[in-house]
Amino acid sequence: MLEKEGSNSPPVCHPVFKDIMSMPENSDLLRMLKVPDFVVQLSEGSIRPLPEFLRPATGWIAYPPCFIPVFEYGSEPSYRGILKHWFCDRKIIYANLLAYMGYYIYEYSRNSDQFAIRTLIQRFEIDGEYSEFLTRIGNSIGVRNVRSIYDLWERYEDDCYPMLESFKNDWPESLKSLFQEEYHGDFASDSMDISNSNLKRYCSIEICDTEFESRVFEEADSLPPWFKEESQEKRFYELLNESDLSGCWMTLNSRGWLWKDLRKALSVLAEKANNHNFHMLCDCWLSQDHESFSEGF
Repeated sequence: MLEKEGSNSPPVCHPVFKDIMSMPENSDLLRMLKVPDFVVQLSEGSIRPLPEFLRPATGWIAYPPCFIPVFEYGSEPSYRGILKHWFCDRKIIYANLLAYMGYYIYEYSRNSDQFAIRTLIQRFEIDGEYSEFLTRIGNSIGVRNVRSIYDLWERYEDDCYPMLESFKNDWPESLKSLFQEEYHGDFASDSMDISNSNLKRYCSIEICDTEFESRVFEEADSLPPWFKEESQEKRFYELLNESDLSGCWMTLNSRGWLWKDLRKALSVLAEKANNHNFHMLCDCWLSQDHESFSEGF
């Protein structure tokens, strides 16, 4: 283990469940998604590459169902983890969830290689000089060419990202200012098509840039109904009656919910979807005591 800090406390489970011990954990979800082993180990706390990595994903910070925490970081309530959308053609990505800022979420990495390299570069910034310990940290999260990445970072700092093979043709939205071409991913971005049909592929917490949010509300031909924060529960059941599972899912992950109402709606959607992996995600999310953190989002 590298720089283990804090304790790996089990998640607090909701009393509605009779068999608490059978509830899946975040690490089970990550294995289901077939992410690399180092991501699962981060979620379990068996490796700790960053000093400010406060604890593994214990679940004390409430989070929307589209987000699977890997670890908590920073001094404010924040998670780094995976954004996974169901019932649409979106690929999983690594993201940061800022609970203290009203549950904004932004893309951190497009894939596991980028996630590992960005985590390693954060460690470079903390240590400030190269050591064999950095190589061991990099190897623990699947990065082999640690010294060459360090040499680029030492010379160019953040400008090194366009020079790294893992980022050249598919960079995350949060690094787009470092690249000369337009962003190529499908996370919400000011360069994307803001037609109603395209906006239906997003939930409201993904529109986290203030200027872009204003443009969306001013220029879109019409907004998906879940972009309006009021009456989300009513809107969810209307979409459910229309068998619009994608719309239901995006509604569940958009602002305007009390956790207690979201619990009921998510359970209904899981029954309607009749999908084993989706049931697993729902069981894990429902087992967390979101209400102890806040009333809703």
